[in-house]
Amino acid sequence: MTAAEMTISLTGATGFIGRALLKQLTTSGYRVRALTRRPRSDPGIEWLVGDIESEGTLRQLAAESDVFIHLAGLTKAITRAELLKINGTAAGRAAAAATAAGTRRFILVSSLAAREPHLSNYAASKRAGEDAARAARGQDELVIIRPPAIIGPGDDATAQMLGAMQAGWLPVPGGKAAKSTRLSFIYVDDIARYIADQIDAPLPAGTVEPTAEPAGTSWVELAKTASNVLSKPVRLVRIPPLLLKPSAAAMETICAVFGKSSFFNAGKVREMLHTDWTGRVRISDARGLSESLRLAFELDTDV
Repeated sequence: MTAAEMTISLTGATGFIGRALLKQLTTSGYRVRALTRRPRSDPGIEWLVGDIESEGTLRQLAAESDVFIHLAGLTKAITRAELLKINGTAAGRAAAAATAAGTRRFILVSSLAAREPHLSNYAASKRAGEDAARAARGQDELVIIRPPAIIGPGDDATAQMLGAMQAGWLPVPGGKAAKSTRLSFIYVDDIARYIADQIDAPLPAGTVEPTAEPAGTSWVELAKTASNVLSKPVRLVRIPPLLLKPSAAAMETICAVFGKSSFFNAGKVREMLHTDWTGRVRISDARGLSESLRLAFELDTDV
């Protein structure tokens, strides 16, 4: 079956990764049916107005689709319950809708954080989504992808880190984590291409954790690479764990009072202090860290 003959159902199409994936899919010639909260009109895309919490909307989205890609989710919320509702329950409902529609393959884009569900509410909610998708799909084709940290212009999750490095400093957790932490990064267009490749790729044996550099990067290496890319010093600012934890608690209290959510909370501190955030599967032709940072900083590039 050619790309032009295939219908791809997509949630999260208007988000950071979704925009890159949508471009990848339409450029490749797939017919795309995408979910949106507000009416939209884009050439080559069938937009369905609805919400991922609606079972009826998900059934309509999945109808007569060949592959269903579930990207939608939350990276922050005020409560654990809200994260579980969107990242967990809704993922299971999307998988169930795809199964009921006879969709050949369901692709769930999770997070590397799901590998350590005990660390944070976010990590637990992403693992819950994986478990719900497995239960809903049964013996039907399922691909679960756990990307590492994704960087690129317009990403709220990494904007503060990129902005700090452009200002000449990189705050990192101190103590053991500052010396031994390994992280994987991948540019948004590269993960979008990888996700699109899974439409017709052989079914993997289990959950896949794609990355550009399997060995990962240390905080020191990240600062040095950013310094080379920006042509100016980027200094590490090591924050003691004993300061991180009360700061996160204070931020959570402030956000609770004003009904706001924040990326910085107790769970995020535990994630920051965890020392292994490396992907396991190298993506061929993926950009290295230097090129990814150059594009994320929106510097002039010949690429």
